[in-house]
Amino acid sequence: MKFLEEAIPTKPIYINEAQGEETQKTPFSDMDINIIKQTLTLMINSEIARGKTPEQVKDYLKTIEPFNNYEDLIDELI
Repeated sequence: MKFLEEAIPTKPIYINEAQGEETQKTPFSDMDINIIKQTLTLMINSEIARGKTPEQVKDYLKTIEPFNNYEDLIDELI
C-alpha cells in the first residue's frame, strides 16, 4: 500500500478533479444534433421491438446518460 501511496500522485489528481468539475462538458454537447437523433431513434426502435411501450421507452431513455441531458429531444422523437 505504501508503494501505491508513493507512486500515485493522489493529491494533485484530487485537486485537478476538484478544479475541473466546473469545466467538464456535457457528453455529446459538441456533436451534431442529427447524430444524437439517429442514435436515439435506433434506441427507441430497439426498445419498442423488445416490447416496451413508447411511454416506457421515454422514461427509460431519460434515465440513461448522456441522453438524460436531452429530454426535450426524446419527447420530440416519441
